[in-house]
Amino acid sequence: MVLFAAGNSGDDGEKTITSPSGAKNCLTVGATLNSQQVFKAYETSVPDGVSGVFGPAYLAYFSSRGPASGKRIKPDVVAPGWWTVSANAKAGHSSVQAGYAEHCTVDALQGTSMATPTAAGNVAIIRNSFTSK
Repeated sequence: MVLFAAGNSGDDGEKTITSPSGAKNCLTVGATLNSQQVFKAYETSVPDGVSGVFGPAYLAYFSSRGPASGKRIKPDVVAPGWWTVSANAKAGHSSVQAGYAEHCTVDALQGTSMATPTAAGNVAIIRNSFTSK
């Protein structure tokens, strides 16, 4: 299964899904909002004009939208992508330049590229349940 992030041009309106995420034989992943509790933790980073609408039932304003070329409905699935906590090597640490980090922190990031690994993990679990003996 090939997954692509939908892209982060949704604030430009419809038909913002382009190549490669518009391909017909891939799973295109859009981003939803996270729970209100997550937003409260990072409320200083919420853009002006975005308020009162939280939770995974809502598409993130930046998530690219379809239809894709050929009138295909895209994105195929959505996953939380605003804010998603991810590992981050401490910038400026000498071991980062060597290719590894002795100390690791976390950052809350946003984007369809943050939603796609969540969807990919779920795809792997589903596939495993069909192939396990």
